[in-house]
Amino acid sequence: MRVCVIGLGRMGRGMAINLVSKGNIIYGYDVNKAVYAMVRGAGVKSVDSIGQCGNSDYVILALPTGKESAR
Repeated sequence: MRVCVIGLGRMGRGMAINLVSKGNIIYGYDVNKAVYAMVRGAGVKSVDSIGQCGNSDYVILALPTGKESAR
């Protein structure tokens, strides 16, 4: 299964790493590019834009508030 996790903070990062450990292909996006280094070693593939998530079976939004989803 291909999943894109948008928002790689505490919750999103944990979900992404857990899904990788179950054998899934996980793409991750975050506005804070520094978090990519935290997930790269776990097998999460970082993407430069949300548009690169288009080939995913599922998209998970792990955002702190509703404001971020309006961007």
